[in-house]
Amino acid sequence: MREEEEEEIFKFPMNTLDDLNTFNSLISENPDKQKQLLNPQHTVPTLVDGDTVITNSHAISIYLVEKYGKNDALYPKDVVRRTLVNQRLFFDEGTMFQILYLTMTYSVIRKEKIPELNKKRAEEAYKFLETFLKGQEWVAGNSLTIADLHLITTVTTLNILFPFNNEKYPNIVKWVERCQALPYYIENARGLQAYSNTVTSLLSKL
Repeated sequence: MREEEEEEIFKFPMNTLDDLNTFNSLISENPDKQKQLLNPQHTVPTLVDGDTVITNSHAISIYLVEKYGKNDALYPKDVVRRTLVNQRLFFDEGTMFQILYLTMTYSVIRKEKIPELNKKRAEEAYKFLETFLKGQEWVAGNSLTIADLHLITTVTTLNILFPFNNEKYPNIVKWVERCQALPYYIENARGLQAYSNTVTSLLSKL
């Protein structure tokens, strides 16, 4: 897959703030139509590709690779390799992101102190990821996949709330460094900075 194609896919999990602003604008312009035709769940991102409307960043990434990818590097057709990528995607959505979401519910929405249990759950998730990365460069093997593109956004965001110990998780540290070396990682860095500025300010008031 060409670099520009990877970059476009990378933008879906990265551009949450931009997507949210765009989606909010669409809703305000024609709320009834947008709720029915775009995304009744009111979540971001939402992809409109011709007559096709897809929500959920993981589903969007799979769709883009399947429809527009020049090869299957990011989402292998081999059933065993694909299943491993799927497992990592499910781990991201069902474990890592859930911790992030619940923590943001307290800190950003409720403006309450983050429960200690959330920190323990984040630590447990870091341990799982450290194990996944043992003996390999990427989360689903030794080649970059969409699982890496999604997990790196969640992990680096969660790291702002619950910083992981670099010495305790060397595999994660090296993996993050590999992701940061990707030419399109700037998309994540930009969003992280905006998120960090907002959340750091909120947390200081709790």
